[in-house]
Amino acid sequence: MNIFIPKLSMRIILVLMLSYLLTVTQVVSAGVWDVGAQYTCGIQNDNILVCSGSGAAGRPPSNTFFSQVSAGYLHNCGIKTDNTVTCWTRDIKKAPEATPPGGTFSQISAGGYHTCGIRFDDNTVICWGNNNYGQATPPNDLFSHISAGRWHTCGIRTDNTVVCWGLNRYGQATPPEGTFLQVDAAMAGWHTCGVRTDNTIVCWGDNSDGQATPPSGTFHQVSAGKWYSCGIRTDKTVTCWGNNTDGQATPPSGSFSSIRAAMFHTCGVKPNNTMACWGYNGHGSMGPAGMVVKSSGPPTVCFLYAVPDNGLLLTIDSDTFEVSTLGKHRPKTPGIQTMDFHPLTNQLYAVSSKGILYHVNSTFTDLGNLGKNFRDVDGLSFHPDGTLWGWASKNGLFQINNNKDEPNPQKVKVILSYSGEVEIEDITWDNGGAIIYGVENLYEKPIPENTDESSSDNFKGARLYAYDNGSKSVSVVCNELMGSLKTEVSALDTLPDNRLLFGFRKKAGLSFSVINVERCEMMTEIEAPSDYNEIKSIAWPHNCDLP
Repeated sequence: MNIFIPKLSMRIILVLMLSYLLTVTQVVSAGVWDVGAQYTCGIQNDNILVCSGSGAAGRPPSNTFFSQVSAGYLHNCGIKTDNTVTCWTRDIKKAPEATPPGGTFSQISAGGYHTCGIRFDDNTVICWGNNNYGQATPPNDLFSHISAGRWHTCGIRTDNTVVCWGLNRYGQATPPEGTFLQVDAAMAGWHTCGVRTDNTIVCWGDNSDGQATPPSGTFHQVSAGKWYSCGIRTDKTVTCWGNNTDGQATPPSGSFSSIRAAMFHTCGVKPNNTMACWGYNGHGSMGPAGMVVKSSGPPTVCFLYAVPDNGLLLTIDSDTFEVSTLGKHRPKTPGIQTMDFHPLTNQLYAVSSKGILYHVNSTFTDLGNLGKNFRDVDGLSFHPDGTLWGWASKNGLFQINNNKDEPNPQKVKVILSYSGEVEIEDITWDNGGAIIYGVENLYEKPIPENTDESSSDNFKGARLYAYDNGSKSVSVVCNELMGSLKTEVSALDTLPDNRLLFGFRKKAGLSFSVINVERCEMMTEIEAPSDYNEIKSIAWPHNCDLP
């Protein structure tokens, strides 16, 4: 049987990814992170707040869990997970803007020298701090959104109209008529921008650097910086306008889910929750490299995780197909050989080339060493019951039992002993826990060990094994289809619809295929344009809420 798979356009590939990779949504709100004058703050998945930069306007309180944060000029405020507000600054005795009232809040906004918040119970606004220009005296209206600027404040009423109060020297407190989705008053500047309900942007106030002259087009979000502004277009790309002295108005390419413009630097969060900043980085104002913030909304996009040959941890957006890195590769850290997500906790685990089992955090900057048992582990897969299974070339198929929910490398049982010449590249359980699949590459002649000889010219197809957990028997499946493959398989995982996702060992870009094992049909070939290649392992998270 001659298998012919047409080369697909990017549009068709994206549609197929949506179909086969179970696209859902993941939106990162600006409420879980923010930028101040010369610092950046973000809430992590554990609800701990991390701030960096010029003194970070004082350090956030320890042992405190946050759901929102807002960075002002020299102070910060946050809503804790119990909906109460706490604020901090370098000298809280001289900063009334950092002394919030009691009660619970649904949103908070720290401005130049004052702070405003929307009360949780009745949608009214209360402000505190400097009130020289009336910026802390809100109207008696009901609000859905609030934004505190330098000496003025703007808010969106529950009928979607905008009202502003405070200093109006440049017209920054005189909004246009109409209805709005979002409004942003410049924390360190003299202008305001808003996104109308038709997704166009309008700005008002000081326009000496063109900061109040937005481009045409449709946008999801806008942020007003000191002498410039930035917005996220509906195609998820970022555009900035106005002063660009420090590069703060020159955003990188790629997709973003939220954006914040400050004084001399700008930050944005990508769909995989990693933060990227540009502009002036004095005093470390851009935050820690590779920082990951939590998601504050329902998931929208699941991300496939992949490790290429250079050891970086990548995420691949199933909506845009964009490839991003998490954390940084550390040469002293043993390279990851294989990985998988725990089905009950969604925690990522990985085994290095030396056989050490790691508990991996979401930024790939911390590898928790859990110990080791076997060397030469080539495949790793969690059973739906939470036990971890693996394949070691000199031992065969083994099972690692748990201490509570975490696998314990000291509790290992060999299930299928093997010490022959089969070289399994990766393994994966089906979603029902009945069959574990393993894939092997086949060659015309053996590849000599400890050599740099390329195997691609010698490759003659692959073989897919199925171990039945009930009968304890092994069979070869889809033999003709697997034998027709033209590229070496290097990674394997199961998708939510029980199809198999294969990763290939190509020299350029990241290459995958989706195969229906029940019908032995290849559904599609997928090429992800990337500077990375040679996939070693892939993993699909069980809960798309987590990055």
